[in-house]
Order: sequence, then C-alpha cells, then structure tokens
Amino acid sequence: MPVRDRGNVNSDDDRRLLDNRPLTAKQKAFVHALLRQNPPINNATEAYRIAYDAEGMTDAAINVEACKLKQHPKVSLILKRESDRVDALVHRDTTQQRLWIVSELTKLATDAKSDAARVRSLELLGKVRGVDLFDGDDTEESQRGSMSERELITVLQDKLTKLFPSGVTQERVIEITQAGN
Repeated sequence: MPVRDRGNVNSDDDRRLLDNRPLTAKQKAFVHALLRQNPPINNATEAYRIAYDAEGMTDAAINVEACKLKQHPKVSLILKRESDRVDALVHRDTTQQRLWIVSELTKLATDAKSDAARVRSLELLGKVRGVDLFDGDDTEESQRGSMSERELITVLQDKLTKLFPSGVTQERVIEITQAGN
C-alpha cells in the first residue's frame, strides 16, 4: 500500500477521504493552540509541543512535524478561514472607528460653542483621507499661502462638501466656515 503524503491531495479518493474524516483530537489541539490559546501562539512548533507528546524529540524534528501539520489540507483550511475572519473583523472595527471619529468631529464642527473647537475639528476633518486639505505637497501648501481668505474658504467649502455630500448642506458649510469671521 502506498504511503500518503498528509500535505498533498493527489486524487479524488484522497479528497473524498479528507472530506469525510474530521480532524483528530491532536490536530484540533494543535489548531486550538495556534488560534485560541490565551494569548494565541503564533509559533507552530510551540503549538505542536502543546498538542502532541514531543518528549524525546529534537527541536528540529518537532519543527518539521509542526510544519507538516500546519500544511495539512484541513488544518491549513481552518487556519486560513480563521485568519480571513479576523482580518474582516479588524477591517470592520477600523471602518466603524473611522466613521465614529468623522461623525464626532462633524458634530463638533457644527455644534461646538467655541470658534477654536470648531476650527480644530474642521482642521482634523480636513486631514481625513479623501479630503486631504492639509496633506498636500509643498507646492500646494505654498499656493494656499498665497491665496486670499475668500479663496481658502472656497477651497475648504468644496472639500467639506465632497466629504459630506448628503450630510451637510452647502449653507451649513458656509455658516461653519464663516463663524470665525
């Protein structure tokens, strides 16, 4: 009987066998050590030591076995799916944080009692990616330095209108920018 390489799926028979066979308890422990250990272990060798009896094995042998196990089709699929899930959560959380920050800055820009707070929140909103009012190169900055106050207000109004196409009216943008005058 030929020896099967655990890391390669070479035939339909191998695929069916893998599809019908769940992870062993030790494979599950290995995956758990990589993903669920508190704190998670990012080292396959250490996860292998937790999941398997590695007493008497050399470090090199443990490393080889851990690498093989990490490449096992079902193990690697679980690790990939979990990695994708975590990436999606991080992206969602980052997006939610960004939206919350923009929302809070917008409230400050429109409702702050002091001109200084309104101006500072507008400045920070201007630094938000997509508006980039204050993140230009030196050429753009030197051009702004030679602009009149009215031209700067017009540029700011245009940028804020682009940032909040439906959330802030043109009149409100003008009111906010002229509040300091």
